[in-house]
Amino acid sequence: MMGTLNTEPDNDSHIAFVGDFAFPFPASALGNVDSVTEITGADVAVGNLESSIVSQDKRRKLINLYSTTSLGTFMAEQGIRVVSLANNHVMDYGKKGLQQLLHLLHEAGVYHCGAGMDLSEATTPVEVSIGGEKWAFISYAWPLIEAVPAGNHRAGVAPLDRDLMLRAIQELRERNDEICVLCHWGYEYERFPLPAHRRLAHVLIDAGATVIIGHHPHVIQGMEHYKGRMIAYSLGNFFLPLESYPHPRASRHKGMHSGLLIKYNADTPEHPGLFTAEYDPATRGLTIRPATDHFLTELRKLSQPLEFSDDEYADFFRKNRVRHKLLPVMTGGRSDVLRSVWLRARSQGVQVVVRFLSVIERRIGGGPHE
Repeated sequence: MMGTLNTEPDNDSHIAFVGDFAFPFPASALGNVDSVTEITGADVAVGNLESSIVSQDKRRKLINLYSTTSLGTFMAEQGIRVVSLANNHVMDYGKKGLQQLLHLLHEAGVYHCGAGMDLSEATTPVEVSIGGEKWAFISYAWPLIEAVPAGNHRAGVAPLDRDLMLRAIQELRERNDEICVLCHWGYEYERFPLPAHRRLAHVLIDAGATVIIGHHPHVIQGMEHYKGRMIAYSLGNFFLPLESYPHPRASRHKGMHSGLLIKYNADTPEHPGLFTAEYDPATRGLTIRPATDHFLTELRKLSQPLEFSDDEYADFFRKNRVRHKLLPVMTGGRSDVLRSVWLRARSQGVQVVVRFLSVIERRIGGGPHE
C-alpha cells in the first residue's frame, strides 16, 4: 500500500505517534476534542485503531470494542493518516466487522496495516512519502493476548512472529528511509515491558527498524534509545472511552484515560517532542498538552530500568511487575514455549467463563442490547 502523505518534498516533516483509540460516538461528540496535528504541529498522526465496526459476527469476549461511522470524521480532525490494526479488538465483530472497517478507512483516505482478509493482506506494509523521506509502517499483534492471527484463507491480524517481522524489515529497508514497527504486546496495565518483548525490540532494531511503537497495556511504559533509535513500549490510551462499552469490568477502567504522544523527527530521534492526552469521560473531551516536568520525571523512572542488561532487566521485572494473576514472565528463552501453552490454556478458560455468563445473561433476560 503506497502513497504520499505530505507533498512538500523539502519539508522537515514530523510524525505524531498516539496510543489506542476508538470512536463509539456520533460526530457531535467532537466539540471538546483537541486536534493532534494542530496542538503538536506534526504533519500527520499515526495510531492504534483498537476497534471494529458492529456486525452480527460478534465474538464472545469480556468486552467488544467498536467505532461508529463517525470514526472517519474523528480521524480527519486528528490528522490521523496511518493506523495499525494489529490488535486484539479489530476482530471483535468477525470478518464482516473487519470488512466494514476496511471500507470505512478506504473512504476516509486512511492507510492501514496489520489486519486483512488473509495473512498476505494483514502483512502488507504501508509505504508512503512524508516530506522528503520514504516511510514504511508494519504492525503485528501478540497472539497470546487474544489477537486473532490471520491465515492463508482466514481474516485476522499479522502475528507477532520474530521471523515474519525480520523478513519484512529486510525487504523494506532496501527501498525505504525509515521503517516503523508497531507492536501490540505485553500485559494490560503492566508498567514495564515483558523481558521477551524488550529483547525482540532490540533484535528488530539490529535488523534495520528505525523506530518501534508499542500498544496494548492501556498505560504508559518507558522509552529507550537503543543504538540511537527510539523504542516506546506503550503509549497508553489516546481516545479510548472504555466505560462507554457494556461490560462487567467498567469500574476498573476509571482513570485509564492518559496517553503519551510523541512528535518524532527522523533527523533527531533522540530528542522527540513529548505531549500528553487526557480524556474526560464526563464531557467526552480530549486535552492535548506538552508534557509537564512531573510527567517527564515519572517517565524517566519508567525508562531507567531499560538501561539494564537482559538478565538484569529480567530480574528487575520479576521483582517490580504490577500484574500477576497467573500471568507468566516471558523472557525470550526456551522456557517461553511452556509459558505460552499455559497462557493459551488460561485464555481458553476465560472464554469458557464468558460463554457461561452469556448463557446465564440470556436466560434471565438481562444485559445490555446492542
